[in-house]
Amino acid sequence: MDIVDYTSDRFPMAFAAFLKEQFSKRSISPTELYVHNQSVEEAHAFHRRDGFAIFYFLQTRRGQLHRNIYLAVRSKPRAYRVVFTNVRGRDQEADVFCQIYHSGTFSSFHWLQARPGLPLFVFNRIGASLKLNDKDWLLFGFKGKWTKILLEQGWQPQPLVKEGLDIDLFTHPTIKRRFVVARNVYGSDANIILDTFHKKGIRQVVYLGTSGAVANYQIGDVTIPDQVIDSNKNSVPFERNFAHAYAGDLSNRVTLHDGTKHAWVQTIYQETEALLLDWKSKSVAAMDVEGLYLARFARDHHDLKLGAFFVISDQTLGDSTIDESESRLNVIDDSVYKLVAFLLPKVVAPK
Repeated sequence: MDIVDYTSDRFPMAFAAFLKEQFSKRSISPTELYVHNQSVEEAHAFHRRDGFAIFYFLQTRRGQLHRNIYLAVRSKPRAYRVVFTNVRGRDQEADVFCQIYHSGTFSSFHWLQARPGLPLFVFNRIGASLKLNDKDWLLFGFKGKWTKILLEQGWQPQPLVKEGLDIDLFTHPTIKRRFVVARNVYGSDANIILDTFHKKGIRQVVYLGTSGAVANYQIGDVTIPDQVIDSNKNSVPFERNFAHAYAGDLSNRVTLHDGTKHAWVQTIYQETEALLLDWKSKSVAAMDVEGLYLARFARDHHDLKLGAFFVISDQTLGDSTIDESESRLNVIDDSVYKLVAFLLPKVVAPK
């Protein structure tokens, strides 16, 4: 992947050029970057004290839920600051810092880490009082696909949060089983979802995510990992991934690779060609950001039944998929719909 194009997609070249021009005019210095793990309202209150009362939101080509970029302006004397807000989770922080570094603009930054920082989500009244049991399920990732099919089959949603991550509770007038359906998150935030609903009583989880192929797999293929390699090249077992039990039947619907070895990557900026080739020589089939946390959680919670399926969304040693015209979203969606259609009857009435 062309890392320059990838960075420009998230920290536009035009904005970088504007900043460099302002550096020479001394209306902003290469150190006037502020990264907040807070909302824009809290960040605005901080910078307003120094006279930076106007915030302009920078809409990047590919918006990201885990960070927003603002240009803060002080009128007299004219001055600028760049402000990142909503940066939460250590993996998201690493990704944002890499975006900044590769933009070739700022030499340093101010990391404003409030405690507590921005929560991943805040329950509403229904979510706060919700009690679940070992017959209920957490369906985690590709929320839109689960929601579409559940609605078609007469399931009724109730929002569980008043702010933050989108999570709904689905019930059916004739079925006692309940489904919590959550949108996917980035990296370490997977722990928050799993831990929160495990404490509420959930003991069954289906996770649907994406991964980048290291082996010669095609976009839309599905992998079921049985181990994950961390950043120190330690193997984390994932043998208790109950998705393995469905591999035989599922292989008739999608191109499936069962018992694969995944590697964990914190951000795409770490995906050097040398690293990828080294992984490939060690039989690593794919890489992702969340699998390590899923495997660790399953290993540490023996009362949990967790099944994780990953759809190949890009070929890391093959064609670049940064442009929308190359992203093959229809192929990915087709595999996800096949997974959901296969899995839903299994979780509605498990044997």
